[in-house]
Amino acid sequence: MNVIAVSARDLTRDHAMQWRTLQAANPSCAGPHFCIEFVQAVAEVRGDIEVAMVSQDGEPIAFVPFRRAKGNVARPIADNFSDFQGCVVSPDASWAADEVLRQCRLNAFHFSNVPENCPALEPFFWQRREASYIDLSNGFEEYRAARRRAGSDEIQESLRKTRKIQRDIAPLHFEPRSTDPAVFRTLIAWKRAQLESQKLGDSFAGVWVLPLLEGIVNTRSDAFTGVMSVLRVGGEILAINLGMRSRGVFHGWVTTYNRHFAKYSPGLMMMTQLAQSAEENRIRRIEMGCGGEAFKQSLASGTHTFASGTIDLRPVTRIATQGWMMAKAMIRDTPLEAVARTVSRQLGHTKQLVAPAFRDV
Repeated sequence: MNVIAVSARDLTRDHAMQWRTLQAANPSCAGPHFCIEFVQAVAEVRGDIEVAMVSQDGEPIAFVPFRRAKGNVARPIADNFSDFQGCVVSPDASWAADEVLRQCRLNAFHFSNVPENCPALEPFFWQRREASYIDLSNGFEEYRAARRRAGSDEIQESLRKTRKIQRDIAPLHFEPRSTDPAVFRTLIAWKRAQLESQKLGDSFAGVWVLPLLEGIVNTRSDAFTGVMSVLRVGGEILAINLGMRSRGVFHGWVTTYNRHFAKYSPGLMMMTQLAQSAEENRIRRIEMGCGGEAFKQSLASGTHTFASGTIDLRPVTRIATQGWMMAKAMIRDTPLEAVARTVSRQLGHTKQLVAPAFRDV
């Protein structure tokens, strides 16, 4: 096994071709977070993004992007905006993750939400979580019928409220892809206000975050496209969603809505519009990310399993690191998570335990 760590800014066209070949061979890596374009977008606004390129007998078997943090510790490249961690690996390859760290001069690797079927990382898993998705491969009407058969009435309720808001106020207009800077500013302002009201801290405070999101909004290619969708009632913005699309997979990243229209469930209305427009936008699946929120359970066609964990080569810190990871895993998605955030904020820490994406539909 041979390992080379390179700056993500130095990836070549040959690297991109090899990356896409590996990604296409592994269905678990189908989403936008696993695309080389996402890694390059993050690297444009951050100078500490590297990729461990793992090869065997001269053939690439894994690309592992990471952020080299203080103390030579590898972390997810986009911090809380890494809803999934984009390790792109050959499904049949065998490689030693701890040896990759040694060859990259890393002391530890903290990873979150990697596909469960990654044997090289499995010995280091500390938590498994389900990520919900909407299956639109057979069209919206079949998805709608499947949810009704499953006993969920969320889509029917959303369509009822859609008719009601149009009777009460004005016709709806859905814009599937906008690059309007004013819409982007509204998205950020509304999301910041929501996070502040929930005392979750400012996810957009990092100097690289807004440039990253703006850059992705304006990215468009066959393999990777940023998608900012806008739903309006009359001329007023009702809801905004910022996501990414890779081939037939759409990943919702940040969604927010106009609180004045909360009784109409505009976030759910946006999700319904995204699903209804999927076929014309060549979307087969909508990823909603990890977490057990009720709306995800109602909308989901199924789930994938993702895992988080840590590899720590430092004997002195390994036990403490493992204890911390286990504690985080135990409280995630429970009422204790809010308590932990409060304590963390009082101690002066603003980093969230969860990402903001699709948190408030």
